[in-house]
Amino acid sequence: MVAKKFILLPIALVCSIFMKSTTAGTCYCDFTPGNSTNAASAATGRLMWIDKTNNTFNGCDLSGQLNSGCTDQNPTDYSFLVVKPADNSTVLDMTQPIDSNMQVNPPGTSPFTAEFSGVTCDTLVGNACVVKLNQAQIGYALIQNA
Repeated sequence: MVAKKFILLPIALVCSIFMKSTTAGTCYCDFTPGNSTNAASAATGRLMWIDKTNNTFNGCDLSGQLNSGCTDQNPTDYSFLVVKPADNSTVLDMTQPIDSNMQVNPPGTSPFTAEFSGVTCDTLVGNACVVKLNQAQIGYALIQNA
């Protein structure tokens, strides 16, 4: 009788763990050559955001890499913006956090990460991400749910 009760205890513990778990919001954008206004230097690659909430941070983590389109080794020559597709107004300027974590190795970048406080995938999805090199657009991609 006692053995049966101890068998149910681990099952109950496992079930309670799964009942309390939540799924994080995840969104991404894929840069392809056809989405750039300058096809000769078009960026290719992916950016992915994951919602992150804990005791000290509420926002999202970004990880990304550009595989082509990066011709200048100076990270500060690149701009990363989230814009509204209808009018290209800026929703979020991600340039500084990305530039400080990005290494450019032409034709692309090494993988990079950044954190954005107060931003969630819900606020990003439906907008577009624009990558510029010295104010010339080299990448444009819609942000989608993963």
